[in-house]
Amino acid sequence: MISLSFNDEKAVEDLRNGFVVALPTETVYGFAIRWDSFEALKTLCEGKGRDINKPISIMVGTNFDINSYFEISAGARKVIDEFLPGPLTVLLKPKSQVPSQVVSKNSSSALVGVRIPDSPDLLSFLNKLEFPLQVTSANESGEPPLLTFAEIDKQFTGIKGFRSGINGPVGSGCPTTVVDLSGEKPEVRRLGQITQEEIDKAFFGK
Repeated sequence: MISLSFNDEKAVEDLRNGFVVALPTETVYGFAIRWDSFEALKTLCEGKGRDINKPISIMVGTNFDINSYFEISAGARKVIDEFLPGPLTVLLKPKSQVPSQVVSKNSSSALVGVRIPDSPDLLSFLNKLEFPLQVTSANESGEPPLLTFAEIDKQFTGIKGFRSGINGPVGSGCPTTVVDLSGEKPEVRRLGQITQEEIDKAFFGK
């Protein structure tokens, strides 16, 4: 794989053209694709050995207009304003213009996981893109996430569509908290750095 930096325009071009790009996040390395290319999604899932129907969260910059694409209650807005950018993934109800490939099909309520990372280099990179990214951990499905570009280069070089990666350090390795903000009260689906109590306080304005 070609080693790039967050400043390389080639990383942006590869994403625009439907390739998979590896990138370091605050937790582990991730594989990223544009959120509106089903061909890119097929390439990603075939390369990882991942079920294509398993939902993949999106990652966006601070310039992404969440309100135009998702249903957001007053309480959900308070949580988003309080904790994002940061180690939180929020599950939201999509509006009709959201690409179907990012909407969960494995639950009774169709939701999308949305992240705004607080890593300055990653956030700056996301703000250069005209589309959100779907990002999943960089690994073979069922295996531990990879933490360095060298590991990814060794394991995924030569696999169709896995052309380049951004070489850089990852963060703490602690997973994000995942919270469902689609209902009348927030429900934590996975506990990370941010607690249910902290989310409740922001949501209800306590």
